[in-house]
Amino acid sequence: MRLLLLLALAVPVAAQVPPADSARVLYSQNRMAEALAIAPRAAAAEPEDADLRALLADVLWRIGQDRADDGLISDAMGQAVGVVDEDPCHVPALLTLASIQGDADPGSASEVLDQAVRCAPDDGNVWLGVWTHAARSGHQDREAEALLALDRAGFWAPPMQAFAAWTLRAAPRDAILLANGVRDGAAIRTLQVADGLRPDVTTVPVALLDGVDLVASLEAAGLPVPDDARRFEPRVDPRGSSDPSDG
Repeated sequence: MRLLLLLALAVPVAAQVPPADSARVLYSQNRMAEALAIAPRAAAAEPEDADLRALLADVLWRIGQDRADDGLISDAMGQAVGVVDEDPCHVPALLTLASIQGDADPGSASEVLDQAVRCAPDDGNVWLGVWTHAARSGHQDREAEALLALDRAGFWAPPMQAFAAWTLRAAPRDAILLANGVRDGAAIRTLQVADGLRPDVTTVPVALLDGVDLVASLEAAGLPVPDDARRFEPRVDPRGSSDPSDG
């Protein structure tokens, strides 16, 4: 009987978790679809919370991009613009706004990122956003500037640096290294630019191959580009071989 009573008391306590807290936890766990079910209601209940509305903007953008849903992307833009109008130095909203603009309006995206740099010149997340845009757009000077800033900020944790260094050192001479994630590519490129490690290796951030300028720069250098970057899936077996797992 006592056990049943304790269980009955536990249910209301769990149910009392504020939607805003639930949305933040789901977002931190990268559970965007679940966060989307909660974040709009949480933001509506706390309209004065700019951080929560910026979180909602990023959730809408990520889900909208994944689903190719123009309505969600438009909603994300509206949320991000609203936060920036109130606080021109709200860095998360600025970064989301720059991501939304991306290739559709690269000039505006660059201006938004410049604003973020002025507001938070030592924020590694800002410089990662700058690098992402520069790499996708094929702007090598801006890319190098961002990578050096990431190095100065000590943005990469030691395990990430160690893995990036191992990856570069293990690559054959004049290899083309396909980095699947944005952070993977940026960490590897930071070592190449800041430390001069393995300049013979060409690092291609596959996740950014939706940028036509990046593809054009690779083709101009005579480098192969995957036919369908969005379908690219790295396959590495447990022994560390790069051979396909099906032989």
